[in-house]
Amino acid sequence: FSDDVKVFNEKKKQDLSYIMGFPYLLMDGMNEAGFAICVLHLDGKPTQQNGNAYKLTTTVLMRYLLDNARSVDEAVRMMKEVDLHVPDGNGNYHFYVADATGKHAVLEYVWDEEHRDARFIDDEIYDSNGKIKGFNYPDVLPNTLHVMTDKHCVSNFYISPTMDCSAKGPLKSQHGKTRYDIMDFVLTQNNDCLTEARAMSLLDDVSQAESPTEVTSHTQWSVVYNLSEGKATVCVNRNFSKPFTFYLK
Repeated sequence: FSDDVKVFNEKKKQDLSYIMGFPYLLMDGMNEAGFAICVLHLDGKPTQQNGNAYKLTTTVLMRYLLDNARSVDEAVRMMKEVDLHVPDGNGNYHFYVADATGKHAVLEYVWDEEHRDARFIDDEIYDSNGKIKGFNYPDVLPNTLHVMTDKHCVSNFYISPTMDCSAKGPLKSQHGKTRYDIMDFVLTQNNDCLTEARAMSLLDDVSQAESPTEVTSHTQWSVVYNLSEGKATVCVNRNFSKPFTFYLK
């Protein structure tokens, strides 16, 4: 990187070819139809479906949906037609989707019915540096898509009741639980109806400072989407006094 900066300063030119990959590096987004999606990190084993469909990684799947889906229903149908393949690493992911009609859903890949009553099947094995090097039960992966339309917020733990027996699930996990409880309380008290300003204020309430030991710490940006108007209001690096507003053309 330092050599690239040096070349740029000398020649005022830079290799911009990496920019071609930016559309596939998204963490959230909205399209012209008013469909939106975001992704959040989960602890535990990664989803690695091995059907006969195309295999898509997390962000490529999001790009695919934003380019083609116009509603939550369409997105769910399309997700069922492909295989999600999260590379081996420190965790898994789930998605929150919404559309301009007001419909929303949490999309989680969970254990199949055979394993929902198992115990401790998602225990990790760590190396001397504290990194995950394997799992006690590598053959049990969260490969079954569960669509929840009754959940109005999401954080960094499984919220599907099918994961109740998991240490990463809604009963035992504390990863993001406080933030989830705050959001759930505020949304419930307001009948799931917040102004854009109040929604951003709620994101401020649950934002996080950076922590060297927590992978999902440090709120780098917060965004409120108005899906009926094609509008996005963004605050960067917890600077909630300086919002930026963008409109779809």
